[in-house]
Amino acid sequence: LLSGISGPANAILGGWQLNGIVTMSKGQYQTPTLNTDYLNIGSFGTSRPDIIGDYAAGRSLPYAYVNPAAFAKPATHVEGNAGRNSIESPGIDNWDLSLFKSLKIAEKYTTQVRFEAFNTFNHTQFGPPNLSFGSPNFGKIGSTLIDNRLFQIGLRFSF
Repeated sequence: LLSGISGPANAILGGWQLNGIVTMSKGQYQTPTLNTDYLNIGSFGTSRPDIIGDYAAGRSLPYAYVNPAAFAKPATHVEGNAGRNSIESPGIDNWDLSLFKSLKIAEKYTTQVRFEAFNTFNHTQFGPPNLSFGSPNFGKIGSTLIDNRLFQIGLRFSF
């Protein structure tokens, strides 16, 4: 920005560089499972519950992402009707921005001041919900994917 000016104005106003990385994605799809060997096949977490209502009703992050009342145990030794990969986890909306100012000291020497912000707008990026039906945390999100906003200042000297 303003790289065409010269003299003292260039020392203050010229040589700025703005950079950004924007990451946006939909969430991954997850499969609800039962937390017991309900089919009696010797494998936990492979049986699925029945969906009996709207699992997105009353959704709020992070403690009620999936409505537990929308699920029920199926008949004994019968696979539930919950589909494979039927529940979408929260997506990602992350902005990392940086501002650099370059100063030429001599023909061979350059200094660069760097201001960087990671997760600039401090959006919480939630992890996947617990989809193990029968667990006390079923439907709740217990993790985040990206840290809170972080600022970083750096000085770079090139010769």
